[in-house]
Amino acid sequence: MTKENFTFSVITFNHESYIIEHLESIRFLIENFGSAYNFNLIIADDGSRDRTIELANQWLVVYKALFSNIKVLADGTNRGTCFNYTRLWPLIEGDLFKITAGDDVYSCINIFKETERLRHNDFFSGLPLLLIDGKIGESRSTIFHILATDVIYKGKKLIERLKGISSINTPSLFCNKKFLKDKKLFDFINSYSVTEDFPMMVKIASTYENTNFI
Repeated sequence: MTKENFTFSVITFNHESYIIEHLESIRFLIENFGSAYNFNLIIADDGSRDRTIELANQWLVVYKALFSNIKVLADGTNRGTCFNYTRLWPLIEGDLFKITAGDDVYSCINIFKETERLRHNDFFSGLPLLLIDGKIGESRSTIFHILATDVIYKGKKLIERLKGISSINTPSLFCNKKFLKDKKLFDFINSYSVTEDFPMMVKIASTYENTNFI
């Protein structure tokens, strides 16, 4: 049986306090739910001035066997969030992937099962948890606003969601690989320097007529 690729992509900047915890959350997912996949890891660092990459490389010495392919992009140059984000796109192998920041942490659910939804959808979102001082919690107001957004804009175009009052939690958001192959979208994101989430969503909603969001 041929295993499908899943790519974990991490964007970092001065994340020495979080990067090991982030990588450990990836290890948990692979070891507990990942038997059906080959895993790739890409770390793109935007010129961190701390030990982010040093710590990541130390972790990889121990756990590199978890991955079929590892790329660490770290030349010490700070080029901005958008460049760092989009340079990952052409390196992602396979249709299943997740891009997160190095100060985020994956939860203990099987995200690989969830990402199968991307075969038939453009975006889907989970609900965020909080990890503060080693304790897992939740923001009821954040979850309420996400669920309320889904109810209010159900059946409406994505652009209406973005034009109105709404809540989209980017760390828990997955998108279809087709958007990462869009050269015009790539160039549009790179016309900015320090933000990528909202402009990307607006550009997609304006370009693609029937974008579905679940």
